[in-house]
Amino acid sequence: MPRYYFSIENHISDVDREGSVLPDAHAARIAAVKFLAESLRDDPDLVWDSHQLQVKVEDERHQPILTVTVAASGPIADS
Repeated sequence: MPRYYFSIENHISDVDREGSVLPDAHAARIAAVKFLAESLRDDPDLVWDSHQLQVKVEDERHQPILTVTVAASGPIADS
């Protein structure tokens, strides 16, 4: 099975150096969405650091195959 790398980017990059072995690109697409959702669940402010949060997926040759992006806009309300 192929290996896929999931890197997260906002104002900084967190590059995946280990990767994950998955059956195919469809499984990598699902994993990318879940990874982004879990990252936002754990730290919702990530999206506000640069008004977007991306998961970039590369194949085992480190060629980009897809990007999942969440964007935010508008003022941040003071509490």
